[in-house]
Amino acid sequence: MNQNTVQTIRDAELAAEETAKKAALERESILAKAKNDCAQAASKMIGDAKSRAALEVEQARLLGEGFQKEALKAAESKIDDLRAQAQSRRKEALNLILSELV
Repeated sequence: MNQNTVQTIRDAELAAEETAKKAALERESILAKAKNDCAQAASKMIGDAKSRAALEVEQARLLGEGFQKEALKAAESKIDDLRAQAQSRRKEALNLILSELV
């Protein structure tokens, strides 16, 4: 081979090595950026999910309080009804007791 061809091949090999090194560095840079972007996206998604969960927990708490209030009102109403029944039957009970004593 002539000297000029050998030199051209060596130059091409060096250029190829340099291109491969640049490509490897660029690949690492792209991967690092992608990892960083993924971490940021995941962090944002987790934060959004926590916010939504906190909102749902608060809504559930308020709903539970509403159910408790309704149940308490129903219980108080039932107690009032039972007291009214007891009061109305008190006279009847007294008469029955008195009739048994006499």
